[in-house]
Amino acid sequence: MAAVHILVIGATGEHKDPGCSRLVSSPQNPDYFPGPSGLEFCSAALKKSHQLTLYLRNPDNLPAAISSNENITVIKGTLEDEAEIGGENMPQPVTDAMKMIFPLLIANKFERAMVLGTCSFTAPQDKGGLKWKASVILVKIIGGSAFEEFQGLGRFVTSQDAKSLKWTLFRVPFLGNGAEAPVNATYTGSGTDVPRGAGYSQDTNRNLKQTLLNMADLDTTAAEAHFSATAARYEKMTGGATRAVARHLLTLPELAGLLTGAGAVLHDNACGTCIVSEEVLQRNPDVTIHATDVAQGMIQLTEAKLGKVSGAQVAIMPAEKLTFADATFTHSITNLGIPFFSDGPAAAREIYRTLRPGGFAVVTSWSHLGYIEDVIVPVQRVVRPDATPFRVPVPQKWFTADGVAQCLREDGGFEEMKVVSYRTWYGAPSKEELVELLISSWKAVFWGTWPEDDQRRFDEELIKQVGRVSQDITLQTGEPGVGVPLDSIIVICRK
Repeated sequence: MAAVHILVIGATGEHKDPGCSRLVSSPQNPDYFPGPSGLEFCSAALKKSHQLTLYLRNPDNLPAAISSNENITVIKGTLEDEAEIGGENMPQPVTDAMKMIFPLLIANKFERAMVLGTCSFTAPQDKGGLKWKASVILVKIIGGSAFEEFQGLGRFVTSQDAKSLKWTLFRVPFLGNGAEAPVNATYTGSGTDVPRGAGYSQDTNRNLKQTLLNMADLDTTAAEAHFSATAARYEKMTGGATRAVARHLLTLPELAGLLTGAGAVLHDNACGTCIVSEEVLQRNPDVTIHATDVAQGMIQLTEAKLGKVSGAQVAIMPAEKLTFADATFTHSITNLGIPFFSDGPAAAREIYRTLRPGGFAVVTSWSHLGYIEDVIVPVQRVVRPDATPFRVPVPQKWFTADGVAQCLREDGGFEEMKVVSYRTWYGAPSKEELVELLISSWKAVFWGTWPEDDQRRFDEELIKQVGRVSQDITLQTGEPGVGVPLDSIIVICRK
């Protein structure tokens, strides 16, 4: 990550209660960030040559090693200080403060806001579990206004348009003593959501500091966190459809040179679990491949698969900010990634820039998601007929051929292109397994927060709907199965 300028709001408080990490501004907790963690973060950021502006209530608490650093600028003030922070009649709660801070960040062209929260505020992808439910109940009982504060903070941050200001709401679980440990970005109930003890120590502060630095380096968005958390079961979640599209792409005449020509260099862009790379290598083991993705979980799996392949290189890299030189690749494939980019036009420009003259780029998306439009939404209409229909939470233009092609033409710069479609299937070996796949993959995203009676009715109606619309198919394994249709958009561009 290149050196950047970071605004840190609160970072100097002395933690007076080792048994509790209080993160909410209040008369009992006079700093806006758990001080020792903030100091650890500042120290680590300075070692990476970042420039910091610290907005603090008590600058005198800063250690000399930080306050004297030439990359530090200190502003004294509070969230209630109109003159310093630019607001009027600033209320005390952190949630209300954030409502004022976000417009200021947008007006001053900040690129990202990283906001600390807790698992008291749930994400749609959370599966929960007894330990999490118990901890939330405990916070409700003993936390006073803290629970409502974090609920309000979470609702506000997640309601903001990421096009105006990218945001990351990172929720820390129980903080405990111990040495620094690897950071895992996930959701509750994922199986890798092991919380630490409830203590608060300098070691814990270092772990929280590392969380901040890792997330800043990865430029994590909600989509990225989702794909990291689901990487291990990604292919199953997609019902084999992602691999089906990848295999079809390799039948296109425009990609023949990738499979047979000497000197082919492929960019597997937003590679996920490297399905495209795997399929290409099966056909041409001598090809040079660069597989990149911004989701750490995906890259870890890709490294495990391609780590010993001599012609393959794997890297964490956002599609919007590729570090490759101009005209690096003979072929670029972005398979079902563009709907989830934080900046599609920037990604299109990077695809064009890194492609050699005469090279081919292929970008795919979906135009029809049968498991949502033919199954989940009809069931929703039965259970909750007045509710807004579910849809994938990305701009809907990415589900139209015109939207994808226009981006590649007008933003990317491609002049020569054609658009084709391909039907595949979201499948499983049996109807019962297809129902289970839908529930395990999408319940937490869509109807998992409903009251239990509604959830139970939804599951029952889901079984009926799958029986009505599923068809007999051949799975990607060659075995018989059942599935619902998916229609893909394939845009083939030549530079």
